Amino acid sequence: MSNREISLLTIACTFIGIVIGFFLAPMKAGLNISSNNTTAETKKPDSIR
Repeated sequence: MSNREISLLTIACTFIGIVIGFFLAPMKAGLNISSNNTTAETKKPDSIR
């Protein structure tokens, strides 16, 4: 095999691996970007002065 054939085979296998990886990825319900900050203080209206 020539160097060109080896490089084309390498690129083809890489792209096939990427496509298969997208299909087998565990993220099926979408992406959720949030801070999950649960330390925010919430006060009752009668305690605010």
